[in-house]
Amino acid sequence: MEKLNHPNIVRIYKVLAIEKTTSYIVMELVEGCNLSYRLAFDRQLKEREAKYILFSVLSALEYLSRKLVGIAICPSNVLIGDDGCVKLIGLEDAKIPN
Repeated sequence: MEKLNHPNIVRIYKVLAIEKTTSYIVMELVEGCNLSYRLAFDRQLKEREAKYILFSVLSALEYLSRKLVGIAICPSNVLIGDDGCVKLIGLEDAKIPN
């Protein structure tokens, strides 16, 4: 996952396989909440914030479209940091062609 470098994608530093069924992922810390949580409590986002989130996710997806095969995006995989940053998570199982 070191190959992915985009401001709207959470950085994965290391994936540790402890046992056959247990893995640990060391990744960038984003303090805030995910989009699902945000929509559950703020039923409507302000137009400016919604556009910013949309364009941030689209920017990351455009970058990923050149790097990955197969990725699932859902609101719980979109993090919104307390500082306003928008980052995608859940890419640790994505396939990166060589």
